Amino acid sequence: MKKFFYTFIILAPLVLVNIICLAGKKEKQSELKIIAEYKLKVTEPSGLALTSDRKFLWTVSDQTSTAYMISLDGKIVNNIKINAPDLEGIAVVNDTTIAVVSEVTGEIIFMSYSGKEVKRVKTEFSNKDNNGLEGIAYNKSSKHVFVLKEKNPGLLIEYNNKLKQIRQTELKFADDYSSLDFTNETKEFWLTSDESKSIIRCSFDGKMKESYKMKITQMEGIAIDLKTKKIYVVSDAEEKLYVIELK
Repeated sequence: MKKFFYTFIILAPLVLVNIICLAGKKEKQSELKIIAEYKLKVTEPSGLALTSDRKFLWTVSDQTSTAYMISLDGKIVNNIKINAPDLEGIAVVNDTTIAVVSEVTGEIIFMSYSGKEVKRVKTEFSNKDNNGLEGIAYNKSSKHVFVLKEKNPGLLIEYNNKLKQIRQTELKFADDYSSLDFTNETKEFWLTSDESKSIIRCSFDGKMKESYKMKITQMEGIAIDLKTKKIYVVSDAEEKLYVIELK
């Protein structure tokens, strides 16, 4: 009994330190600083993606069924109408093509910058309970597409270059999931959670690495620029573009 007691006394502090360290890696309260914010002339913006040259952003409006190219300070420079309701996410495929998701229909829709529909694919995730597709991202190396299901359950779904589903990962680190980006340089995902009010970085296999609490209402789009060390976020409710310093 004495041997057990002494062993416990020695090991307990080490276990406590490990728990504290692990918790610290998961949630960071104030390491992301908002450095600019811009009012958008986009109704209920949702989804965000950087163009290949990193000079512009794309976002969508779930009210007007329109994709908007905007400057890095939020000015509209181009827009294209899309024949689909409730657009919730957008990704840049290449210099001429974007991909969007419709939460209502559960479709992935590819559009040219000129407004021509390139391809449309129906997924199994049509919106039956307002917990459908909320984000989309594109891996330029593999040409795979990733889509994000909001909750009940939250899912990260991968499609190959033939747009056949090959992987489905359940996410369990936030109350919901409202937008998605993929950094091709590091092969990581960045997500936002509206209900958890967090920006989250996670591994390729869907495990959370870091979570940052943010005082931004209804974050619905995220785009990461690792070269300039900036995070761009759109707020649906505020109709604003936020620029955040990435350390």
